[in-house]
Amino acid sequence: MLKNTAEDGGLKYKGVMNIASSYYGPSDSVLRIADLTVAAGRYLRVHLFSEATGCKLPPFLRPKGLKCEWGSGLWEGVMLLYSQEVAVNHLLSIGDDIQFFAEGMMDIITTGRADICKFKMLHVYHSDDRFSKHHFIVGNYKTLDMAEYDLRASNDYSTWFALTANNQGLNGDKPLLRIGGDFKTLCKN
Repeated sequence: MLKNTAEDGGLKYKGVMNIASSYYGPSDSVLRIADLTVAAGRYLRVHLFSEATGCKLPPFLRPKGLKCEWGSGLWEGVMLLYSQEVAVNHLLSIGDDIQFFAEGMMDIITTGRADICKFKMLHVYHSDDRFSKHHFIVGNYKTLDMAEYDLRASNDYSTWFALTANNQGLNGDKPLLRIGGDFKTLCKN
C-alpha cells in the first residue's frame, strides 16, 4: 500500500525498508532526505490517513480485508517512518548516494551492557530496567550512586549521561575520572 501510494504520487520506490529515523552524514544529503520526508509526509497523510480514507472510515464501510490495527497494516502512529522510507527509496531510485550503517549498529538498547564503542546510536526503550526514562522523569535516580559505572556499558553510560546532565545522581565524577576526564579516550582502548 505504501509503495503504491508513493508511486501514485510520482515517487519511485525500490523496496528498501526499516530505515530508522536517524541520519548521519554530509548536511546536503541529510537535508535532501529531510526535505523530501516532509513533502512525502504531507502527501501520505492526505492519501492514507485523512478522514474518509481506509482506516479512517467507520469499520462497516472499510474495504474488505483492510487491516487497521498496530502490526497488521499501515498505522498512522508511525507516519514519520513511512515518510522517511518513501523519501529514501525515491532518492536511491534517482541515484542519490545514500549509505547505510551495517545491520545492528543502530537502536542499541540502554538496559543492557552493550559496548557503546561498537554502535552508532543508543535507544531508550519503554522499560523499568535501568536506564528507564520513566524512572528518570519521576526522579527515582536522584540519589543513585554512579561511582562504579563503566561508561562503555550502555546502561551505565545512558544513566550517567542523563543524570549528570540534569544534576542528579551521586559520584558522577568518578566514572569520568577513570577515563581521564575526556570522552575522546573512551573508545581508544
